[in-house]
Amino acid sequence: MKRIALIALTSIALLSTSTAAPVDFNAPKGWKKEKPANNMRKQQFRIPKSKGDAKDGELAVFHFSGGGSVDANIKRWEGQVREGANDPKPKKTTRVCGGLKVVIYDQTGTYQTPPRGPRAPGVKMAGARVINAIIETDEGNYYVKLVGPKKTIGDNMKQFHAFLDSLSATGKAKPKTPASKPASKPGK
Repeated sequence: MKRIALIALTSIALLSTSTAAPVDFNAPKGWKKEKPANNMRKQQFRIPKSKGDAKDGELAVFHFSGGGSVDANIKRWEGQVREGANDPKPKKTTRVCGGLKVVIYDQTGTYQTPPRGPRAPGVKMAGARVINAIIETDEGNYYVKLVGPKKTIGDNMKQFHAFLDSLSATGKAKPKTPASKPASKPGK
């Protein structure tokens, strides 16, 4: 068990040390920029809760030199959210932001993160909305995760799309595939 944990920690350390060209975003008004909770996060924002919600939302930007294909990530994300009977089906959309292809996967239900060790069982949040985005670049993919109560996230969809639209890349963070025209923006 210790050997598996050591291998996992080594893999995480390798993934989090990248030399990729940076991407940057403009935070919407009302979102609070925070110090990233760990070295895997490049940026982190607190989204104030909507009236009636118990928790704030959170957005984090990650970068890994590996990280797997879009389909492999979607499969992993599907395992993190359990839809309830009245929850909408997950939705995958593709957009172009800052000249870069962005694949967005939107889910609603009970969010369950995997355990992070024997003393960290993971997070479970009923009534959540989780939106993951992959920004594909030649320097490796960037990942954006927006999570929180479904009302708070729904109330911040315009801001989330404005956040993605503000994407700017420097250096060699160029499109992995030729960019096409932006897809229509999904609603609340």
